[in-house]
Amino acid sequence: MSNKNLWLLLSLLLVISAGSAQTGQWTTFGHDPQRSGFANDEHAFSLSDVSSLGLVWKTVVPNEPLILNGLTAPLMVRGVKTAASVKDLVIVAGSSDHVFALDAESGDLVWKKDFSAIQPRPDDAGWLCPYALNATPVIDAVRARVFVISSDGRLHTLALSDGKPSMPPTQFVPAYSKMWSLNYSGGVLYTSISQGCNGVSSGIAALDPDLAGRPVVRFYSAINGGAGIWGRGGPSIDFKGFIYGATGDAAFDPAANEFGDTVLKLVPRTLRLAGYYTPTIWQELTRHDLDMGTTPVIFRWHGRVLAAVGGKEGAIYVTDTAAMSGPDHHETAYISPRYTNAKQTFESNGIWGEMSVWKDAAGQTWLYVPSWGVPTEAAQFPQAYGPVKQGSIMAFKVVPGADGKPVLKPAWISSDIAVPDPAAIAGGVLFVVGTGENTQQVNAENIHQSLGDRQMRNTGHAILHALDARTGRELWNSGDTIPGWTHFSGLAIGGGKVFVTTHDGAIYAFGLRASGAAAAHVTVVPAPPQAAAVARPKVAVGTVSVPQCGEATVIFKQRCAMCHGPNGKGMAATRTPNFTDPGWQSSKSDKTLVNALTNGTDRGMPAFGDQLSSPQIDRLLHCVVRGFGSAPRKR
Repeated sequence: MSNKNLWLLLSLLLVISAGSAQTGQWTTFGHDPQRSGFANDEHAFSLSDVSSLGLVWKTVVPNEPLILNGLTAPLMVRGVKTAASVKDLVIVAGSSDHVFALDAESGDLVWKKDFSAIQPRPDDAGWLCPYALNATPVIDAVRARVFVISSDGRLHTLALSDGKPSMPPTQFVPAYSKMWSLNYSGGVLYTSISQGCNGVSSGIAALDPDLAGRPVVRFYSAINGGAGIWGRGGPSIDFKGFIYGATGDAAFDPAANEFGDTVLKLVPRTLRLAGYYTPTIWQELTRHDLDMGTTPVIFRWHGRVLAAVGGKEGAIYVTDTAAMSGPDHHETAYISPRYTNAKQTFESNGIWGEMSVWKDAAGQTWLYVPSWGVPTEAAQFPQAYGPVKQGSIMAFKVVPGADGKPVLKPAWISSDIAVPDPAAIAGGVLFVVGTGENTQQVNAENIHQSLGDRQMRNTGHAILHALDARTGRELWNSGDTIPGWTHFSGLAIGGGKVFVTTHDGAIYAFGLRASGAAAAHVTVVPAPPQAAAVARPKVAVGTVSVPQCGEATVIFKQRCAMCHGPNGKGMAATRTPNFTDPGWQSSKSDKTLVNALTNGTDRGMPAFGDQLSSPQIDRLLHCVVRGFGSAPRKR
């Protein structure tokens, strides 16, 4: 072979090699165990060509949404050997106990797995506790398997090739607890639990799926309720395997194992407490329901390992993880001003989604914060793109302060984005989904009037945005391509595509499209045949006046169920009593309960005397509160 031909062959091999390395995969929420959102192995996109993005395919799968829950955030894995050929797959789980594997090129269904719960689903579901499959799965690409937690708390290990079980399911977390995205490191799976659903205490659970007997290890962030670890990314993991989670409102008393509004650092496998950070204002956060509601994003900076978190309060906390194990658990590396939520409300404002981190080619570290609502006066950025009403991405450079510690330097704030999800970065492009969700939780900001039908109030739709990661300038958006909205989700990038899911069971794939390319491929996966409905006998109406008690039932659902549970059994997260307990019923006189309803109590029960009439309070007590129990009680 001549030198010229040899050179041509080597050049061709280099081109092929470079082409094969252009696209990566996304096997866990936030791309990596640190939840950075940075697809460092994805090079298909650039600032110059992202304007040619368009819809490549859309697939609608048969999944029944449960209240606000629909599809989980998507995952993407490359090079799976299926019966037909080697394929890149998109993996999505559904709230009603389904898992779907789609061909990443076409959107066609490759396989589908349905789970049958071994315990009945409670009948008191609500938007806080939907009793649904809630955790984004995680993929073990090396062993070609995916891990999924079904709604009844069992771990399922499925082969990526065909969805068949690789091993029998095992109980990972209690049934119908509210678990969040799985993470996988060192051969161990981790998930977090929150909201006290089905009476389960909050915390983090660990399981080695390959260990004989498979014992589960748990760390409780609070024993008596609260301190839910409800960041949608579940636990994050640092570069040495330590586990992190941020808790919600609760008391702070480490001796009693209560860690309200705290960033936890746990030892791998054992989940022994390795350290923690708690803001000095934790009492204020808990009092005003301003939970630390994000999964910590972990990143290296100037020889340190930092964790960044936020919550409804609207401030950003950057903590040196090494200091968490020191003597002062209230010392942090940096606390920002409150950049959003000026009124300090508990809904629709603040930081609700995980932050993302990117290190550019020059070595500059960036932090991207998905912020809900109108920015505060403190949000002064050198580059801005018009008024923000519903939300935005706020971008900061992480720079050294005078003492060498990290400081967040405001860089840019995006244009208005309707309730942004966590951002993802690839090729210098920042992708973010504006969810279009209506985030209202109560009527007219009255915490006593919880909305029970939040999913019916959404009128917006999701929009995928592509921004210049350095300047915030919008390069492209999907416009009206996505008609549905989504709740507490995220996106995935891999194989030269960006994947988005919506509440109505749709998965979208966006990629670079040449002029004149064929129309997007649309697939509707048919639902399986439904079994014939079983007729239920009618229940006789009791002796109580239906109109009177009907009104009381409506009042209870609107003003009481959010704290006491729709079935009256109380909620661990709010430490409310169990009305169905005969002992509790017999210990409380009507006079005591009427006084509590009218004037409130010093244990957090609000007063309703100025909102409800005496007859309404009387009916609420006798038709509903007493109706939950049948034991004799004091008069």
